[in-house]
Amino acid sequence: MSTNASNEPRLGVHELAAFAFCNRAGLLAFESKRVDDGNELGLARLDFSHCYEFDELRAQLSQLLNWIIWVSLGLLVALICRWIAQGTVLLLVTLLQLSLLCFLGQLGWKAYCCYRSLHRFETLPARSPDALSLEDEAVDWWCLRADDFEAILPPSPFHDEQTNIIGKPWRLLRKGPLLIPVFRCRKPDNIKTQHRLRVAAYCHLIEACEGSQSPYGIALDPRGYSGTAIKITDELRSLTSKHVAHARETINRAVAAQRHDPAPPRNEDKCRNCPFGRAAHAETDLRVDVRGQNVETYPLTSPEGKEFHSLCGDRFHWRPPHKTLLERSWVE
Repeated sequence: MSTNASNEPRLGVHELAAFAFCNRAGLLAFESKRVDDGNELGLARLDFSHCYEFDELRAQLSQLLNWIIWVSLGLLVALICRWIAQGTVLLLVTLLQLSLLCFLGQLGWKAYCCYRSLHRFETLPARSPDALSLEDEAVDWWCLRADDFEAILPPSPFHDEQTNIIGKPWRLLRKGPLLIPVFRCRKPDNIKTQHRLRVAAYCHLIEACEGSQSPYGIALDPRGYSGTAIKITDELRSLTSKHVAHARETINRAVAAQRHDPAPPRNEDKCRNCPFGRAAHAETDLRVDVRGQNVETYPLTSPEGKEFHSLCGDRFHWRPPHKTLLERSWVE
């Protein structure tokens, strides 16, 4: 990782990952000034209900069981009322029964998931990645916790003043001298360059700011508890330095030149699921680019006559080949 870059633009870890994915996405991430929360871009909007602490799991299971008891009693009362009800009241009671049955099914499924997680915690072997190996390894959250890793919520972002890089993992796992960053990504079994750079940057920040050992980081599946341990190698450190320099060069060019926009990615498949290219209604909040100039909406008109836009389309005055924009014929 390059040093003595305190005069360069402050670069967020999530912004570095976005630049590795696409220069335009990186510039949009940099201009958005979003605080790093340890989630891959596009995941922050989603609501994940998984518990990652044993006590929380037990409390949630207890609460769900209480709800199941009360809903079951309500279902019993509705059944009794159905025997004596007639006409319109009978229809209303029947609808109430169906609603309670659906709600009871949802509660039962959530309770089963909690019980399954508790069972995994109690039965899975204690296992952690081999810090001496340079190969990626599949990991399980509960195996790591069973191996005496303590989960910590970072109180604030790490900032290395020498490199002027800042970032905040989703969680930290501590065990002895080890402090391991964890972030959540869409497909932790399909590790890309942007994921490796993110882990390398987090590990660098931990070692620079905390003085702890951080030989690997973990990409965790937000839909469950499985993930991949990504090891830090000399090659990865060198690659990270190159991408940091490239990201800052792209930012500086955009600041210096009025219309020096990065070229779109050669592989259009990258745009299909990019959160910056998603179609939205044409109303948008005021945004500014790296030069402090207002970004005007670049609207697209659907065949029905409604106006839509995308963040990437607004910024770079084009129609990104996102899946929500490829489904119809748009008029610019």
